[in-house]
Amino acid sequence: MFTECPQFVATRNIFGLGYSIMSLSFYRLFVFLFVGIGTVPVGRVETGILKPGTVVTFSPAGITTEVKSVEMHHESLAEALPGDNVGFNVKNVSVKEIRRGMVAGDSKNDPPREAKNFTAQVCSIIFNA
Repeated sequence: MFTECPQFVATRNIFGLGYSIMSLSFYRLFVFLFVGIGTVPVGRVETGILKPGTVVTFSPAGITTEVKSVEMHHESLAEALPGDNVGFNVKNVSVKEIRRGMVAGDSKNDPPREAKNFTAQVCSIIFNA
């Protein structure tokens, strides 16, 4: 069941043999500020691989920054694969610049952008009590 309607979508490369694009789920991206660490967006990797050093773009804000570290359950990761719920530390970005619901994607490989249009199917089930 959808609880909110996305205005922005992340493009995905599903036809390649490997994962070549990283995008976080638009409805699971939260942002935290940890003292001594900085801004940490948290979300689920939908496609691609997220590694430290990756340059990401946050859409719709259009903010581009570098990932300093990737962590899951308080342990550093060399890379995050699709399905992993991770937090990643970003450079020179304020918590106020990134909001819940934004999409992050690899800025060098087809970054997330605004959808010109999309088709949705809405199903409604009504129970008479």
